[in-house]
Amino acid sequence: MGINLTKITSKTLKNGEIIYAVNFIAVNKDMSETETDTNQQQTLSIVDIALVKQIIEVANSRGAFRADELAQIGTVYNRISLWLAAVQETVSDEAEEPTEGETDA
Repeated sequence: MGINLTKITSKTLKNGEIIYAVNFIAVNKDMSETETDTNQQQTLSIVDIALVKQIIEVANSRGAFRADELAQIGTVYNRISLWLAAVQETVSDEAEEPTEGETDA
């Protein structure tokens, strides 16, 4: 019986960019050995996702996709667009909230 544990952490930078880190631990069936990937944390930021959206736009404008691929690509593009809009709305809402100790004068 193997156990997989995943820990996802996030950090918001001063410029509003959110960085996510994923730590993954896999335990084998006799529970004696573990594999961890804490030394090489991979991060994916909002900027990276926005760049993927731009890559899809550029590739489409250059005719990089066949007609039978457009439905899948459009679905992914729409999901990315909706996610980015939701994240940007959340970030702007957090930026508008007064921090502790601040009051409206």
